[in-house]
Amino acid sequence: MPLPLIPLAVAGVVALAAGGVAVVQTQKAKKKLEGKKVAVIGGEQTGKTALLHYLEQGTWLDSSTPSPNVDKSGRTFELDIDGATVAFSVTRDVSGTQGPSYLEWRKAVEDAHYIWYLFRADRVDIPDSEDAQLVAKHLRRLTHWLKESGSKATVILVGTHADLHPRFPGDFSQIFKEMNEIEAIKVASLKIGARVVVGSLHTPEDAKKLRDQIRGKL
Repeated sequence: MPLPLIPLAVAGVVALAAGGVAVVQTQKAKKKLEGKKVAVIGGEQTGKTALLHYLEQGTWLDSSTPSPNVDKSGRTFELDIDGATVAFSVTRDVSGTQGPSYLEWRKAVEDAHYIWYLFRADRVDIPDSEDAQLVAKHLRRLTHWLKESGSKATVILVGTHADLHPRFPGDFSQIFKEMNEIEAIKVASLKIGARVVVGSLHTPEDAKKLRDQIRGKL
């Protein structure tokens, strides 16, 4: 009669071992990412302030007010990575305006483990448009800074405002495919290993989905 208990005991040991592996994997993920610095850069009204607000406060910010060009280093936010709550710090929250901000961008980039470059996914698919040319210029600068400094930072290109795309409004999967066909993005992917996500900050649910996409690229 004791024999039927043997498989159950073995199963219990296997489950315990699997649980132990999961704990170890979670601890490794936490150790790998804990305290890493993130630089959040991008042009005007691409959603930098709204995204950081959502990550820090967990609440949606319905605002398009440009952020002031000031150093806000020391800000932190947490993400759930493989079952572990991991804290990240923000190098700087820089303005998206031209000129003086590039110096701030470079400082933020060179001090970061992760770089999130936000751009308007609804405006860059016309090759000669002002927005497309600006994104190409930004990515060339970013590539140069990383190569010159020898940085191994992980770069994530975050396409926002996908809900406003003129041909595929809200069809994030189709817009994602289109973004990966843009020459400047293809070059950045090749030269600095940039990873691409596409989404929106239009609603709280959109913000949550975009956060989850970014988390999946860490």
